[in-house]
Amino acid sequence: MDPASPSFAEAETIVPVETLVGLPLFDRAGAKLGAVKQVYASKLTGRIEFVLGATGGMLGVGEKYHPIPWEALTYNATPEGYVASFSKSELRDAPAYDRDQLANPHHGWPHQVRRYFQGLVTG
Repeated sequence: MDPASPSFAEAETIVPVETLVGLPLFDRAGAKLGAVKQVYASKLTGRIEFVLGATGGMLGVGEKYHPIPWEALTYNATPEGYVASFSKSELRDAPAYDRDQLANPHHGWPHQVRRYFQGLVTG
């Protein structure tokens, strides 16, 4: 396969969603924000909508879970991870949820998160 062909480039970027879990999240200044804990996709479109960023805590205890809109992130190859279009302090102020709230989208978290990040998403 020719490396210059579009199909080669596409093949290099298509990965199983579970490989995103554990990748680091960085702010636009390069500071580490945390790591991807979970990926949320639309059942209707299959499109990734949010990644769940985990910040703080030690070994999963005391972590805060911040859903981050997919469009707020850009892949970075070196160091591998995702760069956010917002700062560490903006993430600190973002909506955070516990596992029970995240398990139920009827809680309203998708709307709350989109509303918060609306002005911060540049990508």
